[in-house]
Amino acid sequence: MKKMLFQPRFLSIFMLCLFLISCSKSEDDTPEEENTDIVTPTIVTNYASCIDINSATASASISETGSSAITASGFCWSTSQLPTIDDSKTSGSVTEGDFTASLSNLSSNTLYYVRAYATNGAGTGYGEAVPLKTYTGQITDIDGNTYFTVTIGNQLWTAENLKVRHYRNGDEISSTEDDGGNYYIYDNDENNASIYGLLYNWYAANDSRNICPEGWHVPTADEWDVLIEYLGGFDVAAPKLCEATGQYWILPETYYSTSTDISTNESGFTALPAGIAEYAEVPYQWLGIDAGFWTTTESTSSSTHAQLRDMVWGIAKVYSLNHFKYVGHSLRLIKDN
Repeated sequence: MKKMLFQPRFLSIFMLCLFLISCSKSEDDTPEEENTDIVTPTIVTNYASCIDINSATASASISETGSSAITASGFCWSTSQLPTIDDSKTSGSVTEGDFTASLSNLSSNTLYYVRAYATNGAGTGYGEAVPLKTYTGQITDIDGNTYFTVTIGNQLWTAENLKVRHYRNGDEISSTEDDGGNYYIYDNDENNASIYGLLYNWYAANDSRNICPEGWHVPTADEWDVLIEYLGGFDVAAPKLCEATGQYWILPETYYSTSTDISTNESGFTALPAGIAEYAEVPYQWLGIDAGFWTTTESTSSSTHAQLRDMVWGIAKVYSLNHFKYVGHSLRLIKDN
């Protein structure tokens, strides 16, 4: 009888102990939760440089390696907007930081999209795809300077600023102030001339001795406007025209608080900020900030002025301006029809 009275209590205590022991063991013996996250590398694609007819140089930066070691890295490209490693690619084994590679065997006059990639055990991570337009060909002026050309729509343009110092007939273009055609070298620094070309007044651009190689001419305002409209219009065309790496440009935020658009140069025009020149208290201004190009079209409101098309890196709008004819601006050429 006594045994039967104490048996339920003993059984309850026994079961409680088992429960506590079980809970304690479960907590102590549970292994730490493993980190099962798998992360591909993080990589940034920069805009291409040293663009040619059939080649270019690409650069990128690996900012994060991801959850395991990088086993391959490089660049892939295609005419589609999101190339992958199944398309044309370079290969290498850079595991961190900056790297470059040459893209070869490109087709001329072709808009490609390029992006960097890096592969680890989790898979392949890609940078943003950036446009790359190859050039069409080259021309040579009377001084032996060569210029890449680029087809944009139905027009063929030079993709570099003019730097010739003689007219087509061999006469020298004046490098001093006079009433006729002349050119300027920004800050009288020949290094600026080699990078940005020369700055010409409107008279030199329109001299009957012809500043252009055979088969080429300085464009009219209407020809400039055909180019701009092809690229979407005056309000949006500038980023598609300006050199994209920003290597030669001062960041526009320094001068224009409304700057928001980043240049892509998807047209291949590669506008450079050569600045302006004029005989004034400050003879040279806006290098690295302004890219202005003469047209052959005179102003409709003043015989002392002519029309130019102007752009600033980071500003989407192309400006249609009138300026004094004696001021020095850059020149681009267009192929005769």
